[in-house]
Amino acid sequence: MFGGIWGTIAVGLFDNEKGLFYGGDGCGTFFGYQLLALVCVIAWVGGTSSIIFYTLKRLGLFRVDKAIEIIGLDIAEMGGLSEDIYEKVRRDFGGGASPRALSFDGKINLSNKLDSTGNVNPKNE
Repeated sequence: MFGGIWGTIAVGLFDNEKGLFYGGDGCGTFFGYQLLALVCVIAWVGGTSSIIFYTLKRLGLFRVDKAIEIIGLDIAEMGGLSEDIYEKVRRDFGGGASPRALSFDGKINLSNKLDSTGNVNPKNE
């Protein structure tokens, strides 16, 4: 986002013929057009994004199901665990399988409860 904003402003500042720093005829007007274009793009993107996100939220498509959120999209969408998550699961639950050997079989186990820190408590304490 910053790159696009800076690029639009930089054209108004450094253009060889009409840039604000080169002082050509109408340089202030040219720079003003660049700023106006920047405001128009921000308004367009903000408006259309708001409409799309609001529609998705109203239709219930903006977030994944709570169960999928709990088990994580690594398992639900990709069929396995990332290396970092695998290390945490291995530490918490034991086991020596390679993360590449683990896969999601389509069953969601919500019997494990989360403790106060948000970690899975395998003993349901």
